[in-house]
Amino acid sequence: MPKRDHERQKVELRDSLRDVDAEIATLSKQLIELQNERKGLADAIAALEGIKRGSLPVSATTAGPIPHPPIQRLHILNVNALPKLTLLGYAEAVLRESGSPLGVADLVGRIQAKGRDESKPLATVRASLVSSLDRCVAKNQMFIKTGPGMYGLREWNSKSRTG
Repeated sequence: MPKRDHERQKVELRDSLRDVDAEIATLSKQLIELQNERKGLADAIAALEGIKRGSLPVSATTAGPIPHPPIQRLHILNVNALPKLTLLGYAEAVLRESGSPLGVADLVGRIQAKGRDESKPLATVRASLVSSLDRCVAKNQMFIKTGPGMYGLREWNSKSRTG
């Protein structure tokens, strides 16, 4: 009888060890997944900190040094209407005020001078504005690209053709 109990205990211990080994394998996989997720989150945080500092990765819209135009407060006709505008709304207002196409750096400087995104890094606002303007240009909407990094209002282009 004692030998049978001993054999049964050995079988139970082997089964328990297999269960423990299976649990260890599962936990090891989960640990690897969590480590990968942690690395991805650390990379994302580093990227966000880079954006916050104004050092975006180099791309077609951010390549090269970004000139910092002098910030000056601009006179606007209807100050209360502007805070409700989108970034493109500000771009339109700035272009209308200037009466002629402007470069991206000048556009961003004037938009920030009007109070839109003034606390954000220039590179961040620039990247967002260029992306939005290029989408409008591609869809033949309100804006046109008059040269490298230069934008104007589409209506100016049609007036000059008809006039």
